[in-house]
Amino acid sequence: MIKQLDEFRRILSTVMCKCIHKRIVLYGNGRSGQFIKWYAKYYHNITVDYEIALQESLLVHDSPVLAPHLFDFNYRDVDQCVIWLTEPIDDKLEKRLKDLGLKKDIDYFDFYERVYNGDYFSEEKEVDVFKKKKSGKRDIQFMEWLEWKFDCNLLTAIYGRDLNTKGNHYCITTQREIFPILDLCHFDIGANNAAFDYGCGKGGSIISFFDYGFTKVGGVEYEKNLHAVAKDNMEKLGLPAEIIRADAAEVTRELDAYNVFYFYDPFSEDTFAKCINNIIESLERKPRSVKLILFIPYGFEHVEKSGRFVLKAQTLTCTWLKVVNIYESIPVP
Repeated sequence: MIKQLDEFRRILSTVMCKCIHKRIVLYGNGRSGQFIKWYAKYYHNITVDYEIALQESLLVHDSPVLAPHLFDFNYRDVDQCVIWLTEPIDDKLEKRLKDLGLKKDIDYFDFYERVYNGDYFSEEKEVDVFKKKKSGKRDIQFMEWLEWKFDCNLLTAIYGRDLNTKGNHYCITTQREIFPILDLCHFDIGANNAAFDYGCGKGGSIISFFDYGFTKVGGVEYEKNLHAVAKDNMEKLGLPAEIIRADAAEVTRELDAYNVFYFYDPFSEDTFAKCINNIIESLERKPRSVKLILFIPYGFEHVEKSGRFVLKAQTLTCTWLKVVNIYESIPVP
């Protein structure tokens, strides 16, 4: 785990460890709520019992997500639950908590106050799309904390019309998406494992690999502005990432230093096929066990028809395009 997230983890874990063996109501199931729900399960094996949506659009009729009036009916002794607030408190919510007779830090815990201490919204006036940071309500999650605390630039998506590349767009993938995938790889994290991100953008996935425990992480990014942002993010966080500015299809001998290759749907099939061929040539120069992680695995046929990799696992993630394929190299006799 990277030290830059120690304080953030301490804030979350302090609350969650107080609630072990208690029933939990998650009040607000937006992005912050879903992150808190994942974090509680992933790090503390705490399962949320009830989720409350504050927007009608987030309610699905056949899902277990509930509306705020859950408390009006004392459903299954819901008044005995501990409430985790994952939205900033407004006047209406403050009155509801008071009317219910709930005590702060005993009956309910305000994650926004603990994490951001009142600084819940950001205003961004930058017009340069590559320098622009997220504007509006902050979310509670790893990368938002790094952007707020360390002045990183990670969250704002950049689309094809602004990119001088063949890629579709840049958007961030984070620990919440990547950690469960890496768990399926059953790594013995140490000096022998090194991860390489094809099309690393602003460096979000690189940060996630470091946070998982990798000590050597690199990547390639062709778009010069994204490359500059990624380098700046690594400097601000003090992370020793090796980020190459190049056409990914032309990265060859640098690959010999890595054994985990991560693709988040970054290229055309032609470029992807060249990258796979370069990895195979690297295997011939330096025999070793290699894993390929294909997040949104368009072009997986190029991997399978090579005869050098076997599919070890498939999984779904919490993103819109969910499928991930994990391949492992086949030892050459």
